[in-house]
Amino acid sequence: MAKTCEEIYISKIENATRGIKLGNKKPDDINLNDTFDKLKKINPFMCEDLQTKYQNIVSNYHTHQKYKRK
Repeated sequence: MAKTCEEIYISKIENATRGIKLGNKKPDDINLNDTFDKLKKINPFMCEDLQTKYQNIVSNYHTHQKYKRK
């Protein structure tokens, strides 16, 4: 069964977030602005939740990198 656009956007955001959390990807390498914009048009509440989670993961990543360098 084919995925809807909403499912594709959510999956893309969740996969990028998971990659950052696991250390496989860097936030600088990921550009989710278009994906967030498209999801916001379809489901603004889900977009807000995912943006909050994404921002927390990126913040944790930068904090972890700062302590890792010392």
